[in-house]
Amino acid sequence: MKRLVLEKLDASGITPNEKLGQHFLLDQGVINVLTEPVSPNDIVIEIGAGVGQLTEALAEKEAQVVSVEVDRRYEPVLSQIADNHPNVRIVFGDALALDFRQLLPKDVDPEGILVIASLPYHITEPFLHKLAHFPCREARLLVGRRLVYALQALESQANFGQLSLVGQTFFHLEVLDQVDREVFYPVPRAKSAIISLIPREESEFTTNQARLLLRGLLTPGRKSPLVKNVLKEGLIAYAQVINQNGLLSKKGKRRKERREVKRYLKGIAQKRVQGESREKPFLTQNKARAKINALGLSERILNNPFRRLNNSELEILSRALKKLI
Repeated sequence: MKRLVLEKLDASGITPNEKLGQHFLLDQGVINVLTEPVSPNDIVIEIGAGVGQLTEALAEKEAQVVSVEVDRRYEPVLSQIADNHPNVRIVFGDALALDFRQLLPKDVDPEGILVIASLPYHITEPFLHKLAHFPCREARLLVGRRLVYALQALESQANFGQLSLVGQTFFHLEVLDQVDREVFYPVPRAKSAIISLIPREESEFTTNQARLLLRGLLTPGRKSPLVKNVLKEGLIAYAQVINQNGLLSKKGKRRKERREVKRYLKGIAQKRVQGESREKPFLTQNKARAKINALGLSERILNNPFRRLNNSELEILSRALKKLI
């Protein structure tokens, strides 16, 4: 594997750009773990194609592969791979800026989508924020071990912060393997790990107040609503889901849950239109405010946008929301 990678780099006259996090895998065993969940006819979004050793392994799984690469110096070698594998499509662009949905067929089932990547360390945190709002069956990622520690951190632990909340709110996380530095060229400074991220089911939000509220707080939007306003909207939405579900069939419950949660998240992502809903709420705004006051959160936390909270404040907020479970 090392010889093949070096030959491709030499033939293209390319020196890896370590500032872009270009460290190429040299170990077939690691590639096997990354590609293990892929089945024929799956659609795989690969981030950071490089010289294409992972791209070719995915293509051989008979999946439809969309490989994203930011560095056009690799165009000749990647074009050759695409010519040899009709199921491979190469897209040049910044993975953080691309809309993944535009790379996929319309109305594709998220259960047939996977995200697989050996991520440059410097984009892993913003990439996970992006991935939290992208529907797929699984994301299997090779990342730095420090990021894994942050994802797994609980309150009061040194690594706890917004990334911990993103990982624990949106995903089921499993660490699949530890990866030494020597399996890369050039050798990176940090050790790595392979993780599996499986998105949580909708029911895991609609049956858990704390998780639903955290999803609202972590949902990006054009505006930055205050924490107290996001919590108020979420408590009202949760009350509607719980109260109306008792009158619905199982299928109707799921449909109602999706509708109520979508309306709640829409309210976070954009300014709500006054008088948008004429339905009588199951939880009034005054009662929602009383629930928020009972959490004992400081004015500093409640009257700031979520993204401005420091790690200590995030810990306090996380602990308080668990009282609502």
